[in-house]
Amino acid sequence: MYNASTTCAITLNSNGFTRTNYSFQGYGTGTASVTHNAGTSYSFSNNTTLYAIWKSIGIPAADKIINAPGIIAADPDKNSRYVGKDPNNYVSFNGELWRIIGVFGGRVKIVKNEILPESMQYNTADYDDLNNTIVSDWERSYINKYLNTTYYNTLNITYKDMVENATWRIGGAPTSEITAAQMYAYEGNTKGPSSSSLTTKSYIGLINVSDYGYASSGCYNGQKVLYDYESSICTSTNWLFVQGKGLMTMNPFIANVTGPEFIHVVDYIGLVDHFNVDNHYYVRPALYLKSTVKITGGSGTKTDPYTLAQ
Repeated sequence: MYNASTTCAITLNSNGFTRTNYSFQGYGTGTASVTHNAGTSYSFSNNTTLYAIWKSIGIPAADKIINAPGIIAADPDKNSRYVGKDPNNYVSFNGELWRIIGVFGGRVKIVKNEILPESMQYNTADYDDLNNTIVSDWERSYINKYLNTTYYNTLNITYKDMVENATWRIGGAPTSEITAAQMYAYEGNTKGPSSSSLTTKSYIGLINVSDYGYASSGCYNGQKVLYDYESSICTSTNWLFVQGKGLMTMNPFIANVTGPEFIHVVDYIGLVDHFNVDNHYYVRPALYLKSTVKITGGSGTKTDPYTLAQ
C-alpha cells in the first residue's frame, strides 16, 4: 500500500517476494489482472492498494499426479497408478489427447488415447530373423525402430523435448494365468528368450502388461488372473481396455519355440494371452515425461485435459 496526501507519482518497484510455482507479473488495482507494470510510474492522490499479480508456472507433473483422485499405489514398488473405468487422467500432449498411466520412480508415464490407425507387427523376418526365429527382443524389434524413429520424429519439437530417454522394463512371463502383481514381478526379473537384458532405453515404448492389469479397479487386486480379464468386472472397470482391438505390449512370452517367438497381447475381448510376434496388432504409443515437465492447467477431464510446459 502506498500512502499520499497530495497527488504524486512513484515508480513501482519490482516485487521482492517469491511464491512457489508462480511468477510475478506486475501490479493491479484488483487481484484479477495486471494494470501497472513494475518499473513504470504511477500517479495517485489517495491511499491506494496495489496487488501483486501472480501467474502459475505449473506444478511438477509427478507431484500433481501422486495426490490426484483415482490414484492407487498397489504394485510392489508402490508406484502411483490411475485405476477405474474413466478416471480424470487426460493430458494434452503434441496437440492430442493422451492419458496418464501413473508415476514411476518420480517419472510420469503417459499413453496415447487413440490407437494408431493401422495394425502392425512387433517383429518381422525381413527386419530380424535369427536362425529362422523371429525374436521377441524389444531392442531388435521392428516396432521399437518404428516408434523411436518414424513416429518419434512426427512429434512437435516442443513436446519432443519433454520426452525422456527412459529405462523401460522388458522382462516377460511364461503365462498370463497370473495376477497383475505376479506379472509385475516377472517384468522386472525374467528375461525374454532372446533378450540380453531386463531393461532398455527408449524414448517411445508400449504399455507393460502390468499397466493393463493394474488399471482395472475391479480386478487389479488379485480378483482375476490376467487370462480371465475378459470378465465384465475387469473390462468395465479398466480405462486401458479398447473393445475389439488386440493391443501389443512390450513384454515377451517365455517359451522355447521353433519359428516366431511370442509376446503378450491384450486380446480384443480384454484377456491377456500370447501370440506370434509377426502377427498384426494395434499400437498405443507410450512415453515417460522428463522430471522438468510441469502441469500448468486443466482438471484432467476429457474436455479439460491437463496442460504441460517445462
